Amino acid sequence: MCKKLEDIALDSIVMAPSMIKHLAEMEEHNHSDTLYIVTEDWANHGEIGGTVKLFSALSYAQAYMCHRVAEAIAAGNTPFDRRGENEIEESSSGTFYEIFDIGWYAETHYAISIEQKSINGTKVK
Repeated sequence: MCKKLEDIALDSIVMAPSMIKHLAEMEEHNHSDTLYIVTEDWANHGEIGGTVKLFSALSYAQAYMCHRVAEAIAAGNTPFDRRGENEIEESSSGTFYEIFDIGWYAETHYAISIEQKSINGTKVK
């Protein structure tokens, strides 16, 4: 369903306006000699899965990563439903987010990261 930015309740979210991207806009402007690979991996009570998505701009990859983490948190799956407990380890950066149940990583974890690769043979810093 199409929505306007005004229709989305962003009252409790603190973000710079430049961080808000429409997914269709990201696809339209997705071209570059550098690829940003967003890899998502999860396990929840024996079910496992993952996705890979490519972007040409780091800002678009980061926006997508934030979007996916927000969706995972909103779903309320383990380990998100136990955030803050001693058995739950959580870490993040601008290009990485991971949360897992210590000692049970294979059964309960969520990880997403951004990797940068060149597509024209030049080295990427």
